[in-house]
Amino acid sequence: MSFVSRSFRRSLLLLLGGLLFPALTASAAGWEPVRHDGRDYVTVRSIRDFYKFQSMKVNGSFLELENRAVKIRFSIGGQEVFMNNVKFVFSFKVIPHQGRYLVSRIDLGKLVDPVLRPSYIKTSNPSTPSSSIPVTAATTRGQSINTEKRPTTILPSPVS
Repeated sequence: MSFVSRSFRRSLLLLLGGLLFPALTASAAGWEPVRHDGRDYVTVRSIRDFYKFQSMKVNGSFLELENRAVKIRFSIGGQEVFMNNVKFVFSFKVIPHQGRYLVSRIDLGKLVDPVLRPSYIKTSNPSTPSSSIPVTAATTRGQSINTEKRPTTILPSPVS
């Protein structure tokens, strides 16, 4: 006879699986997650491997990734990034850390991945305008209503 009930063991296994799954998924996809100063980053090397860039080199104050279709230039210590000579500005700096270069997961999920894989961008339903906000008594009295969802950062999944 077991002192721990079957439902408790099952719940414990589900909880542990839920805690370990994100780490296993990130490492299985080849990502090198790094926690630095309270923020989540990934290495540029793992970006290079995931998106199949052929070269990665430091050129002055820039770190460059290149393949046949795309050239990315990250400003080391800065927030600027150039993708095929189009300038973008990250939310956080690209930082050198322990011999690696780090890009925040927020910038990866919100800027790099949508530019490199636009087919993965979810589009809104064309029949429902995204700017329609109902007018209520709160909005007519000068009070604002927060209509934004809390942002989430998800590492891109490999293409099947």
